[in-house]
Amino acid sequence: MVVQCSADEYRPGWPEPDWLEVHREQKRGKHVTLQLLHLEYTAIHPDGWSYAQFCAHYHLRA
Repeated sequence: MVVQCSADEYRPGWPEPDWLEVHREQKRGKHVTLQLLHLEYTAIHPDGWSYAQFCAHYHLRA
């Protein structure tokens, strides 16, 4: 899904998560939270989106 983001939401060069994989992981069980998925994301991309940005973009695509 392609989502248009405002200039405030989009940061060129910041790595975007694989949203399909995020959705798959979250549906695996009730213990897989957005916070846990964000921690995995920041482990790979330490300079990536904050938790608030991650959640906002997630909900745009949900």
